Amino acid sequence: MVAHTLDQVPSTMKAAAIDRFGPPSVLKLHELPTPEPDANQILIALHTAGVGSWDAEMRAGEWRPPGRVRFPRVLGLDGAGVVAAKGKNVRRFSVGDRVWAYDYDNAGFEAEYVAVDADSAGRLPKRMTADAHRRLDDHVLGRVAIAVRRQPR
Repeated sequence: MVAHTLDQVPSTMKAAAIDRFGPPSVLKLHELPTPEPDANQILIALHTAGVGSWDAEMRAGEWRPPGRVRFPRVLGLDGAGVVAAKGKNVRRFSVGDRVWAYDYDNAGFEAEYVAVDADSAGRLPKRMTADAHRRLDDHVLGRVAIAVRRQPR
């Protein structure tokens, strides 16, 4: 893993996570290990995370990812920030790139860092702040993400 500054990416991070499904009171601030990107992933130092009704559904257990759910579970399906590190196979992004990303299966954006497949991310337009990302409609981001995935490499 390559850090985006001279300082190394911290080994732990703060994240909004749940230890079980339930009402809003189950959402707590956790200190968790910072994820490390695999060969095809980027690690994003998040500046903003999208929050929507789907987060409440995930917290309540009404919307579950494929497979077995592991706790603590960090909520948040999309966000924006800066590439802090990248896997060895990632060529589309460089450390320091401003990006937005989504991950409807694994979530994890309500944290200081998230590791996502590079194919689930795109560069933020130069004139768009990371904060402006949260104002974009989730459906728009989803359509843009599909278009990004279909681009020839």
